[in-house]
Amino acid sequence: MSEEIQNQEEDNCGYATVGYGSGDEREIPMDKLLQTNFKDGRKISIAELKNNEGYIISVENHKSSGRNLQNSVWLSPESLFGMISSIMMFTTMAGINLEEGLKLATEKDEIDYKFGGNLKPFELPKQ
Repeated sequence: MSEEIQNQEEDNCGYATVGYGSGDEREIPMDKLLQTNFKDGRKISIAELKNNEGYIISVENHKSSGRNLQNSVWLSPESLFGMISSIMMFTTMAGINLEEGLKLATEKDEIDYKFGGNLKPFELPKQ
């Protein structure tokens, strides 16, 4: 299931707070946003910030997971590319088929998502 989100009053998807606790804390408008909600209670979000300020990736865990409730990272475009490339290399080397896993999860309705900006609804690649 998907739902499009957009801040109707402004040309953005809301704001992300960066530099929290550093003394240089500020809010930056998000240009694009994807929030994925998993049936086990996890929420993973990725936002592209306006003005080439980079990306925010956030993972929110359910209390029962035993992990931190929320972890976020602010990445440059180069670091985002490096992280995604490393994940793709690792999963390929480990024999993990991400496309098949995503297909199964979406077919079983294990993922709901919201998106904003000029993102288009998700569709699996045609085989």
